Amino acid sequence: MSSEGHKALAFGVATLALVVTALVIGPRLLGFASGPQNEIVLELKKLERTGFDLVVEGKPLRGVTVQYQRLSVIVEPNGERATATGTLDFTGTFGSETVVSSLGFEQLPFALRGGSWELLKGPAPRLQALVLALEQRRRALEAGDASDAGEAVRHARHRVTAWYIRFERGIAEVAEDSQRTGETRERPVDEKKTARLTLAETPDGTFVFAGEKQ
Repeated sequence: MSSEGHKALAFGVATLALVVTALVIGPRLLGFASGPQNEIVLELKKLERTGFDLVVEGKPLRGVTVQYQRLSVIVEPNGERATATGTLDFTGTFGSETVVSSLGFEQLPFALRGGSWELLKGPAPRLQALVLALEQRRRALEAGDASDAGEAVRHARHRVTAWYIRFERGIAEVAEDSQRTGETRERPVDEKKTARLTLAETPDGTFVFAGEKQ
């Protein structure tokens, strides 16, 4: 056999060995790489492509651009529950007129159901709870304007145009752009302001107001 023949034979044997290795070992490596931690991360990464819609006080909280970062996943010993923690970078809208820009810590519980990992409290439970507190405050301010006997405001409206949110474990800082409109007996009301709000997280996962600066 010529030297060229020896080279061709050696190349064929090496190629066959690689194919056999890929067929035997490849699936094992794939299974190792796709464990529950990776499966959960992939579920969250799917949301980055599609965004998500939530409901708060009957209004849509829509995540147009979302990105999960610094993810860490802990699977419980029974293998059927897990918790992913990390930061969520969220840009979207609340209702029809409020811009929401948020960057903060999220803790996301999962359960294994039918062979797939499912979110138990949605893709942004802390952000959802925070927006709930902010919306309840907005409604209370609007109702207070209408019922204040000292200077009752007819057709009172407290419109929030934007919330810029930064929150870590246990605390949240919010810059709120808003517009107050209506009319009193003596004058029309049209005031714009930016308030800086601090909210603290309670043990049950809700948020309460801890301070406000104008």
